[in-house]
Amino acid sequence: MEKVNHVLLFIYIILAFVQIVNSSFLHNGMILGVKSVFGKCEGLNIASMAKTDNYDVMRDGQIVHPWDGVPQANLATADEYDRQFYVTKKGVPLYFNNVSVHHANPYLKHKGYIIKPSLQNDGGQSLTSSTEPQGPVSMAKNGTFTAHLQYGHCRRLGQPYVWITFEIWKDSGKSGKDAKGIMETCNIDPNTCQGKVCVRFSILWAKQCPKKRHPRHGLNIGTSSSARDVVTNGKATDEFNIDSPFYYVTKATPKTKFFISVNEIGQKKDDGVILGKPTVQGFAENQLVVTQGGTAGQGGLVHMSGRPLVLELNFQCVKGTIASVQRITVGIDICRKNTPAAQCTLSDSGVIEYRSIMFSLLKYCGEDPGGSFAYHVFITFLFLSIFMCGTGCYYKYRVLGSRNMEILPGIDFLRSCAGAMATISCFKSCFTKGIRYSTLDGADHIVDDFDDDSFIDDGMNDSSVGYQSSVSIGLARRGEYGDEDLDDEELDLDDDVNIDDF
Repeated sequence: MEKVNHVLLFIYIILAFVQIVNSSFLHNGMILGVKSVFGKCEGLNIASMAKTDNYDVMRDGQIVHPWDGVPQANLATADEYDRQFYVTKKGVPLYFNNVSVHHANPYLKHKGYIIKPSLQNDGGQSLTSSTEPQGPVSMAKNGTFTAHLQYGHCRRLGQPYVWITFEIWKDSGKSGKDAKGIMETCNIDPNTCQGKVCVRFSILWAKQCPKKRHPRHGLNIGTSSSARDVVTNGKATDEFNIDSPFYYVTKATPKTKFFISVNEIGQKKDDGVILGKPTVQGFAENQLVVTQGGTAGQGGLVHMSGRPLVLELNFQCVKGTIASVQRITVGIDICRKNTPAAQCTLSDSGVIEYRSIMFSLLKYCGEDPGGSFAYHVFITFLFLSIFMCGTGCYYKYRVLGSRNMEILPGIDFLRSCAGAMATISCFKSCFTKGIRYSTLDGADHIVDDFDDDSFIDDGMNDSSVGYQSSVSIGLARRGEYGDEDLDDEELDLDDDVNIDDF
């Protein structure tokens, strides 16, 4: 018994030591691979909420706890699908020269990664994973940049670490009035830089991933009461996939509706489920405001025999901001029928019955897809061409009396172009069919050796091969070769000629 106690005590000491070491390594960036933090850029601020002076992530160039991960990291719940960071800079604007995203599961390395996060480019002023200069970040109008991180799918149960690393170099890599030196930008002596890097910091936190569950068969969501184009059998369709959705809402559309229904018994023999309050995330709050309503706005019961629940999303693009594309991710938890809708959340995993529904869509603010100058020029040219062609055809048909191909404007020019192309050997060989033929082998052989068995088919007997020949026979017209016509000339017949002579 005493030996057992000693063994248990030894194991406890080992586990405590490992925890301490892991915490120390996390601080020093040795396990997670977090690069050493150095440099302090004065005036640089980062917030987790839009339109706020509460810089809860970084304040005046200094990371605010617990975003530094020491001694404990900030924890994102299982309901969180996206994370936004809003970056501003007082004083002289700056450029970020290197932005990268990392993730790790230090305690369960042998099981591989749990999530694969990435920074999304939502248009406008988005910070993405890149070594190219991004900015200028400032406090001026439209000077705030957004780092939009998307976690991706949770592949298994766990709490992986996530961090974003930012670097500011001695040379911004940009020219112009905003491209100042590191001394002017951050009040940093260039001699204190480590090589070309003068500032390096990381925002670090942990993400909770719930136990993996199966989707609920028969649970569908559509853009109309009879459609299933959003979610089919508990899974998002390709058009609404959270990784790369291509369903979009135009800038002029103020709202959209989604209809949630159940049309068959579930895997656990249930004829209905409780939906938790939908979460709407992923968009930059300083550029878009989204509110939710409808019968599914606060969650509720969806039953086979009942009417579909309606989730209504209302959009309001913030005026004065630059054009952007905002990705909106909707998450809905699914619980047992006897669960109150307000308690149906992933934080209470015991009441969760099936895999949560997740789907995404795009909302355009300021400019619809294809709204660039080149697009408008192309559309204008296309419509003008169609109008002029139609007008020309009508004029030639009604006024000039042209018919068939002659009503096309510029038909003579088109014919001359076709004729010129026909003279080019390449086009002539491509568009002109060659003559199909074959030759007789052994032309030096005696003709008398030819018989039916040795006959070589040259295609003449093949009905699939067509041959055309034209013979021009010139007959003398009346008076063509002389002053007198043949009809007026008397022909003398030889009496000695008879049929046997031929």
